[in-house]
Amino acid sequence: MINNFYKLMSTNNFYTTSSRLKFYLENQLFPDIDFNGKSIIDIGGGNGLFGFYAALNGAKEVLVMEPEFDGSQNNMISQFNQIKNLLDNPDNIFHTNKVLEDYERNKTFDYVLMHNSINHIDEEACIVLQTDERAKEKYFAFFSLLQEICHSKTRLIICDCDKSNFWNSISLKNPIAPSIEWEKHQSPNYWSKLLTEKNFKHIKTSWNSPNVLGKIGHLITANKFISYFLQSHFRLEMQYQGKIK
Repeated sequence: MINNFYKLMSTNNFYTTSSRLKFYLENQLFPDIDFNGKSIIDIGGGNGLFGFYAALNGAKEVLVMEPEFDGSQNNMISQFNQIKNLLDNPDNIFHTNKVLEDYERNKTFDYVLMHNSINHIDEEACIVLQTDERAKEKYFAFFSLLQEICHSKTRLIICDCDKSNFWNSISLKNPIAPSIEWEKHQSPNYWSKLLTEKNFKHIKTSWNSPNVLGKIGHLITANKFISYFLQSHFRLEMQYQGKIK
């Protein structure tokens, strides 16, 4: 089933190639993650591509949260439904166009995924996060909402680009990722620092390599130093410790 998923996603243009999708999901995004019987919420999950992977790997429930407002042109709901139909309509994955603030936070999840979405919570605040207390409070308010959907062992997985990148430092566009606006990002260390203040514990930080390089390229480039000259793309894993008594 999972190999068929990879093939369907590539042949229907939801991902470049099945081999690159397989490599990214199994070696970079979800290494050593067992979704069997678990619940997951994917905040800013787009068309649900990563959520469907979890659903097909035994997750009890997957919620893809992607706001799509009236007149929106991103068609994420349409794509989600298309993928669901391609996969014979699995009954353990759902989509909501609500944001976390408007979502009825009456249950907790085992995994919370934020893939390239944490800076979009408030881009303007993210730019000045380290120097503006009001911006920091906006993110603390969001992290408080996260606490409401977490139990004491919930894992939070954040993927994004570090604001520190060689090409940005010399005022040139990154040839691999020319569209990235580096000023709208923060380092994994800084996100970890903020989340620690909200009683999340740092588990690990890893660095992603370009999928086109495969496993050998991953061994060589998936570290902070080499990533600085590539995409500066990281994976931060935290665990909620429960409410402070």
